[in-house]
Amino acid sequence: MIQVDAANGFEHLIPEGANFVEVSMPPAVMHAYRQAHQSHPNVANIPPMRIVERGTFQHLNAILQGGVVFVKEDPQNSTVIDEGAPEILKVMCQGNLTKKQS
Repeated sequence: MIQVDAANGFEHLIPEGANFVEVSMPPAVMHAYRQAHQSHPNVANIPPMRIVERGTFQHLNAILQGGVVFVKEDPQNSTVIDEGAPEILKVMCQGNLTKKQS
């Protein structure tokens, strides 16, 4: 996977109508991915990696900025957001956004 992404210049497509895409990886894979990203010959021309942990305010800020957001977690055992977290953080970080219909 890392070699394929490197060959494509670490370009991640964002679906039409979406503002961001999350890429979830275990920490060990994220470390190897970041090393490959930083050593890419075209690193100056590719967007920097924004690596966050799910359910944090850094995660929320990354989502609001849009683009590709790398979430450091075990994809098979995703982080559960604390019930005491502010509602906006829970909604944004779980990707359950809905648009009000007028």
